[in-house]
Amino acid sequence: MAQLKVLYIGPIPPEVGGTTEGGIATHCWELALQARNNGYAVYIWSNSQVSSKICGVHLVGTSSNILSKAMRTCMVLRYWRKYKQICPLLYILRVPEFFYLFYKVSVLEYLVRTIRPHIIHIHSLLESAIYCRLFIQNMPPVLVTDHGVGVVYQSNFDERAWHITKTQLAKRVSHAAKLAQHIVVVSEFARESLLSALGVDNNVKVTTILNPISPEKWPMLERGTLKNKLGLAGKKTLVFSGVHLPFKKKGLDLLLQAVADDEWLRRNCILIIITREEAGRVARQYMRSSGIKGIVLPPQPQAQLSKYYNIGDVLVVPSRLEGIGLVYTEALISGTPVVGFYKSVQELERELGIYIGEGFNAATEGPKELAEKIKKVLNTRVDRQALRKAVIEKLSWEVKFQEFENVYRELIHNKQ
Repeated sequence: MAQLKVLYIGPIPPEVGGTTEGGIATHCWELALQARNNGYAVYIWSNSQVSSKICGVHLVGTSSNILSKAMRTCMVLRYWRKYKQICPLLYILRVPEFFYLFYKVSVLEYLVRTIRPHIIHIHSLLESAIYCRLFIQNMPPVLVTDHGVGVVYQSNFDERAWHITKTQLAKRVSHAAKLAQHIVVVSEFARESLLSALGVDNNVKVTTILNPISPEKWPMLERGTLKNKLGLAGKKTLVFSGVHLPFKKKGLDLLLQAVADDEWLRRNCILIIITREEAGRVARQYMRSSGIKGIVLPPQPQAQLSKYYNIGDVLVVPSRLEGIGLVYTEALISGTPVVGFYKSVQELERELGIYIGEGFNAATEGPKELAEKIKKVLNTRVDRQALRKAVIEKLSWEVKFQEFENVYRELIHNKQ
């Protein structure tokens, strides 16, 4: 068989020329690398501004110069005249996104014609590129990864921050799902939320693939040595890592209150909090007024973040809702147990077949219960090597890519 080509559409992290931090960008890039390592010709149409080739992956940039903006305007006029009868179907898009879609159609039409990909894999049901299927004939099969939009919908959804109402979000996801030939979700909980909360048609084919991880990026280091370097010897260390909605979603407020209200935790533990600067200022002020010892850091580069996971005796991210929580897997492969969103902890523990920590349900539990769970994990003997070994054997990219490839092969076979 000729070399298979896959075109990914999604964000990539800043270290490879993108503009997006966080789990989706990391996942998109690492999936692309794995596809390349497994013999695929790989292209990513991303949020980078220039086209280039990195690690054997072709990056298709989106230029922001004046000529590009002029071309976008021409494309809008062209497709508006040609497809105005279809445009009412896209009422669920915001106006700027609606017009930008026509530019995406023109770019994707060009990429399909020149690259001739066998698969198009889009990251997120909210990525408007899925609507290009309405305009482009002879599109290859389209696969979409859902990173937990149903979970977002079920959370304390901030309509102003998302610039969309919950009703519009539901309509948009339902419409996008009908245009995808296959959807991959990152957890069973995310799958349940997608199918039930958002009313996605059960006829849509949905496959669950837990987020994989790259072991080489997350080594297990000697905890005592690291603690000595930071002057933390003899102290139990709690690590919180949450950049997106640290208070509203990730539960940083619950962690701070749990430590403040529990004399043993306050006296014996050091907090390391990694979050956005604005949230960090709030956390520092609360820690000073409550007598909590610790440090607050801005988002860290991956290599430094790995060290903090290794320093932690437990990672505590008591999210109110979580699709799966890549941060949990990053801590576990570093040999650090977790206290986190109960659905994620349950699912990861089933997959790994080993004790990984304690689940926390913010809907029925509060800071007092959280404090008890933290102390339980701190007082439980955890075999760091066994924890890492389980993650590598069950969730490494080398193991999990086969599940993506199975979906790719099925889509290509059904197309023929």
